[in-house]
Amino acid sequence: MWQPTIRTIGDILRESINQYAIPPFQRAYKWGEEEAIELVEDLKSFPEAGEEYLFLGNFILEKPKDGNIFIIDGQQRLTTIILLLVACRERAKKLNLEGLATKIQEKLAVTNQYRSSGDLRVRLIASKSIRDIFDVMTKSGWNGKFPSSPFKRQVNKLKPVYDYFFGEVPKLKTEAALGDFVMAIDLSYVVQITIEKRTEALNIFERTNARGRDLDVADLLKNYLFAEEVKGVEERWDQTRR
Repeated sequence: MWQPTIRTIGDILRESINQYAIPPFQRAYKWGEEEAIELVEDLKSFPEAGEEYLFLGNFILEKPKDGNIFIIDGQQRLTTIILLLVACRERAKKLNLEGLATKIQEKLAVTNQYRSSGDLRVRLIASKSIRDIFDVMTKSGWNGKFPSSPFKRQVNKLKPVYDYFFGEVPKLKTEAALGDFVMAIDLSYVVQITIEKRTEALNIFERTNARGRDLDVADLLKNYLFAEEVKGVEERWDQTRR
């Protein structure tokens, strides 16, 4: 029997033992500027600290396996929230708020306080469709520039979302304004369901959808094959989608 629990985004991004990961049967990252605009508007519409914060729906997680916690439902939201936090981190740097930038970075990557080099591993192992450029952006040393190669397709997916966020955060002109906005992200919350078996996850995933995007036949077939852990399915699936 599943036991739903309420968790804030801050709680989720403080997980330090295991990395979150997107399982291979999940669809690629699909959100764009439209969803980014809606997320920012929702966050800004909520009242000041101490009152109710934004509800972001259900997160369905699979218990740790091979050192990772797999996100069965929630990848679009969590990936986008992390991109927003990257923009907030860069804004904090512009305002010379190194303390705030460091606190934001702690949400994006697992760090080692005893090493000056900082990041050890990313907090979220993103969808394969964006993973390389996502890893670059979430590292503390990212210079804010998108390489033209070899990740052109990945950049084309993430840059419109990030550019919108990076255009919005300059409106947060003070440490208090930026800090309050980051706190609003932190205190946004989800109902988390944790399951044990991949097939169990598949049944829930097919019935749960954050923004009403229907799964097509290819999605359903892919989910089934990956959930059943058919040998060699990942390589073969990639070949069919080229």
